[in-house]
Amino acid sequence: AYNIHVNGVLHCRVRYSQLLGLHEQLRKEYGANVVPAFPPKKIFTLTPAEVEQRREQLEKYMQAVRQDPTLGGSETFNSFLRKAQQVRRGLPGPSGCAEGPWCESCFSLQETQQIPTEEVVLEVLLSNGQKVKVTILTSDQTEDVLEAVASKLDLPDDLVGYFSLFLVRETKDGAFSFVRKLQEFELPYVSVTSLHNPEFRIILRKSYWDSAYDDDVMEHRVGLNLLYAQTVSDIEHGWIIVNKEQHRQLKSLQEK
Repeated sequence: AYNIHVNGVLHCRVRYSQLLGLHEQLRKEYGANVVPAFPPKKIFTLTPAEVEQRREQLEKYMQAVRQDPTLGGSETFNSFLRKAQQVRRGLPGPSGCAEGPWCESCFSLQETQQIPTEEVVLEVLLSNGQKVKVTILTSDQTEDVLEAVASKLDLPDDLVGYFSLFLVRETKDGAFSFVRKLQEFELPYVSVTSLHNPEFRIILRKSYWDSAYDDDVMEHRVGLNLLYAQTVSDIEHGWIIVNKEQHRQLKSLQEK
């Protein structure tokens, strides 16, 4: 099987036959002239050098598909990644394993486990440390979870697009480091729980860099509170530096 990583974090594991099936479906929908070439099948057992060569070819293939505006944004491609993420390899190892329940050898020897679609409660952090619990399905995509969080906060629909969900790693002192932004094809519940580490959390933050959009967001009380909490948090972490005038403006926002 091949590991597919998103920004350095394992997203799913797939077999050559699954990738070939994706390729054939894309060719059927978009034509051979649009879809990049796929590494051919081999009749005989691959040598170690050929295995590595195929891995590199598959990596280039997936990158090419993802970077193509048509193919990378297609429902066929994104549905493939979502469904692949619902299947994770590995169950807890034998209780007597000296390396613990998630050692590499035990992990790799287990059968593939299908994650059932069921209702769960997912905890999402806000920048001020507040925790928002939303009831979702394990198969809900990033957009679905984002909308559930926005609804819980009473954030207007027209402001939801200004925010995104991010995967972060929390430290014992309450600080956190960013891992990556959750992609539209991801299943947030699976992304965070499959890491098997409570330090990994999901946080809601604004999704843009241009401060010109701040005025639009701050027109609503909830949007204003979210931006204020994020700004204060970023200052405390030393991620942004503000002058006296900006401190005065923050004080004014706090009073609102």
